[in-house]
Amino acid sequence: MKKIFASVTAITFALMLSVAVPSESQAAQTSTTTTPTIQPYAAQSCSVNTCMYLSTPSGGTVIVQGWAYSTNFYGYFRLTAPSGTYYGATQTWLGGKGNYTQWSGVPAIVGQYCVTGFTSGGVSEGTACESVL
Repeated sequence: MKKIFASVTAITFALMLSVAVPSESQAAQTSTTTTPTIQPYAAQSCSVNTCMYLSTPSGGTVIVQGWAYSTNFYGYFRLTAPSGTYYGATQTWLGGKGNYTQWSGVPAIVGQYCVTGFTSGGVSEGTACESVL
C-alpha cells in the first residue's frame, strides 16, 4: 500500500510540474509586449550664465524656457530650434531663475534646441542645448 501511495504522489507531483513549468518551446513562444518610448523626459541644462528647459513632447509640440543661471543681465534670449529661430523680450533677467522667457507650442521636431542669452550689447551669456530624439 505504501508503494502505491508513493507512486501516486510521485505521479501527481510530476503532473503538477509539467503543467506549472512551460516547456522550452512554450517558453520561446511567450513574449512580452512593450511600447517603444519615442519621447525624451523633460530636460534641463545650463552653460555659462544661460539655462534652458525642454519639455517632453506633447500633442506634437514642446515648451522651451530660458533664464539667467546666476548673474543678472539686461538683454534677451534666442531659441534656435529645428523649426526656426524665436526671440524673447529684451529686459533685465534675474539670476537663479528669478524670471524666465517661455516659448510654447514650438513644433516637436527631432533635433537640437538651443537657447542663447545675449546682453543688449550683443555679448553672449552662453548657449544651452537639449534634443528631441
